Amino acid sequence: MVYRGVTASNRSAKYRIQPNFCQTNTVETINLSIWKLLNQAQKNLLNRMAIGFIDAERLRAEKIIKKQGIKDTVLKGAAAAKYLQRTEIAVQISRSA
Repeated sequence: MVYRGVTASNRSAKYRIQPNFCQTNTVETINLSIWKLLNQAQKNLLNRMAIGFIDAERLRAEKIIKKQGIKDTVLKGAAAAKYLQRTEIAVQISRSA
């Protein structure tokens, strides 16, 4: 699987602002009729495996980002709150457009 957050276009980025205001979801799907046939132990195993996969992908992406030389700029306190507030407004505007 290709982690969609890490692309060739990231090579031109030099900084990443933290805290994150947006994070994509990774969705694992299974046929409902098959899911219903599984016992609870099997369901638990699949859920743990999916979480492990997502965590592994996130770690892999972080390594790529660091290798590309992208540095984190961490906002704190009032600056972080203001940044998150403004990004939330921007997301709401883009969803309503």
